[in-house]
Amino acid sequence: MVAIVSGEHKREQRSCDWLASRLFFIVRAVLSKTQEEVRIMSVPPLDRSTRLFNAVVKRLSRVGISAFGAKELVVTGRKTGQRHSTPVNPLPFEGHLYLVAPRGQTQWVRNVRHDPRITLRSGRTEASYRAHEVHDASAVPVMRHYMQRWAWEVGKFFPEGVSARSTDAELAAVVADHPVFRLVEE
Repeated sequence: MVAIVSGEHKREQRSCDWLASRLFFIVRAVLSKTQEEVRIMSVPPLDRSTRLFNAVVKRLSRVGISAFGAKELVVTGRKTGQRHSTPVNPLPFEGHLYLVAPRGQTQWVRNVRHDPRITLRSGRTEASYRAHEVHDASAVPVMRHYMQRWAWEVGKFFPEGVSARSTDAELAAVVADHPVFRLVEE
């Protein structure tokens, strides 16, 4: 017996085969991720009050009013190449300027890792920097100082019990989840 297959049916079959192969590769890529990679990829969404607070601080920074020392961080998107901005708390410490990511592996952190050239803006004043990630023990004093200064605002994003009074080992364990960047002026 001979089956006659129309051209339209062959096109649909090729389309289904292509879709099935794409789906297979996507599922395989997701399943090959370790639990650590999946944890790093997921950042919980902000609650309504934090979104509102960030919007107010961002708007104030744009008009030149620095709320509690906050500035607007401008980064280049790693996928789109477009400029994105978010409010941050730059931390002057021992003659350097630092940024700490209290929410962890957020989009701005991924963008800075991809392109370390950033801009801090407050009103019409802009300063360009190059961000260098600080790892392990060298980030602990910065993290401690950050927690002393900003815990009232960002403490809820850190694990229970982690504060400026935590031991060096406890803070070093947190640094992997909350990256620290040293800014060098360009």
